[in-house]
Amino acid sequence: MNSAYTEIIGEASYRAAIDSVIENSDREIAIFDRDLIAMRLDEPARLNRLKAFLERGADQRLRIVVHDPIPLTHKTPRLAQLFVRCKAWVEVRQSPETLRQLCDSHVIGDRNNGLRRFHANHPRSALIAGDADYLNPWLKRFNELWDLSEAQTLGITTGL
Repeated sequence: MNSAYTEIIGEASYRAAIDSVIENSDREIAIFDRDLIAMRLDEPARLNRLKAFLERGADQRLRIVVHDPIPLTHKTPRLAQLFVRCKAWVEVRQSPETLRQLCDSHVIGDRNNGLRRFHANHPRSALIAGDADYLNPWLKRFNELWDLSEAQTLGITTGL
């Protein structure tokens, strides 16, 4: 087993590992998840980490593929607002219906650090630090999902 591999068992450890990937990313973060809820990206400290990442410069990029984008605007309004403010650096896509049975999650930073949650209903995960070769299959899978997914508009909607 690679020394850069760390097994993650609990929810708190899972979210701490997300923080680690965000903090150790300089240019790009790629996220694949069911709906972003378990990641708790809307929590103030994590949201500030994402904001700091996005505000580092014009070369920043946050790509997200979700099965269900509705919780993003309905359950995580601060996160949605950040994405709208930083729309030049953030793109959210929805996976095609034919792939919505996929139950794992990924957070990959700079092709070098990553976190994989093996199943959405269980916090067991693997954190990989500084190993692009190990992460390459995960990134390849993310890019395939990205290409098959449909771009989402993240505007704040108002009722009539």
